[in-house]
Amino acid sequence: MAIHRPRAILCAYPRKIRGRNNVGTRQEAVLCTLHRVVNPNHCIEEWIDDRVSVILYERFYNWEIMAANYIVKNTPFGNEFLRRWAEQEFKQPPSWNGYDQGGLMMLLLELLVPDAVKEYAVCNEYWRTASNYKTYMATVMCVRLALGATMVWPDKVCIYRKGEAFARDGWITNEE
Repeated sequence: MAIHRPRAILCAYPRKIRGRNNVGTRQEAVLCTLHRVVNPNHCIEEWIDDRVSVILYERFYNWEIMAANYIVKNTPFGNEFLRRWAEQEFKQPPSWNGYDQGGLMMLLLELLVPDAVKEYAVCNEYWRTASNYKTYMATVMCVRLALGATMVWPDKVCIYRKGEAFARDGWITNEE
């Protein structure tokens, strides 16, 4: 599925272009054209958190972690995150799976709470049997419950709360 290609390309980019010795030297920001920058008077650097390798945010209208816009630092964890997220394309169930959103939710649970084996199994079952948006949201809520209130996992991931990130779905403000 083409939706995972940006992650696959970014995953290969640090090794091919910059080489393995440049780990940690730079961040890559991915911004989807269907979304809007929250405030053009602010620089993207304002949202870079040096404590983590991956920066994500909550969608404004539901409890998903946004898959379309993110910042990834060129670190071993950042590269591993991109590689494993790109691999989600081949793990997606044939059901109503939320595409890259569903894959991201499951990957976050796997990477950030690796001891939550039972929770992962339950969330994965919801994901594999989802048949529409409503049943897919059971997957999202399952993952969010397992992640808890934590929003920063040092050296790994930061998730900005609703309304605090660098972008939003364009339709929320009539594409303005």
